[in-house]
Amino acid sequence: MSRTFASILMVTCLLAMNSSDGPLDLLDFLATDDNIAILGSHSESESPGTSSPTAPRDPNVRTVPAECGTSAPPEADGSPACYNAGRAEYEQCDPALGFDYNPVIIEARADEASEWEEIGVDYVQCGTAPGQAPVTVTQADFRSLPLTASPVQVQPPTLVSLVNIATITYTDNTLQILDTTILGQPVRVRATPATFTWDFGDGSTPLVTTDPGAPYPDHTVSRTYTTTGTYTITLTTTWTGEYSLDAGTTYQPIPGTATTTTTTDPLTIEERRTLLTDDDGY
Repeated sequence: MSRTFASILMVTCLLAMNSSDGPLDLLDFLATDDNIAILGSHSESESPGTSSPTAPRDPNVRTVPAECGTSAPPEADGSPACYNAGRAEYEQCDPALGFDYNPVIIEARADEASEWEEIGVDYVQCGTAPGQAPVTVTQADFRSLPLTASPVQVQPPTLVSLVNIATITYTDNTLQILDTTILGQPVRVRATPATFTWDFGDGSTPLVTTDPGAPYPDHTVSRTYTTTGTYTITLTTTWTGEYSLDAGTTYQPIPGTATTTTTTDPLTIEERRTLLTDDDGY
């Protein structure tokens, strides 16, 4: 008997049990083919529901099957792989609308020339009410939100510094929570700063870092200007996003990123010369 036939036979038997003995709970069956686990998807009632998609329909976002079952290593407590993660998501679904258990890896890319990168794993897709459009948050939605730009702090705070002396800059890496409405449904978005790009305005290569920096004497981000003049410092923060349909209990990744830009007032770089004098000041 082939493994595929055995899987179909197991599913058929369990569905028959479901019709005679009542609905099955999550992971009541676990059948695998050669490279992916196929796990049960059942509701706790007979109410119909339609599954929401696992990722936005975007040419630069795709889902691929996740090896998540008996063919993958078990979890630390001995449960089948992804069992606990799937149960955690399942418990957030409306029991009356059911769910689909279909582990997939969500991958995204910047454009067709870029490599695919994993941005998350989706285990369970909650059912939606008949006539209710499933909600997902796209990169365009994320970029349309009013993210607060990262603040820029400069030391010395007078915005007057000297050549050949480090001018210190820093910001903070506080995440942001924004509540919005998409297709008439409330959505909570969590934005996290991923990278900071510092353009010091002197023609040097911008500094890209995940470190927000810190004030003196623990500073980690600075620029030493070598010529006098007036410069403007620009900070571009790249944000990654997640969205929640249950007021922040669980989150799903948003494909792509958003950016904010902050520009300082002009910074003056001066040169000071050391003069040797006698006791009389001459």
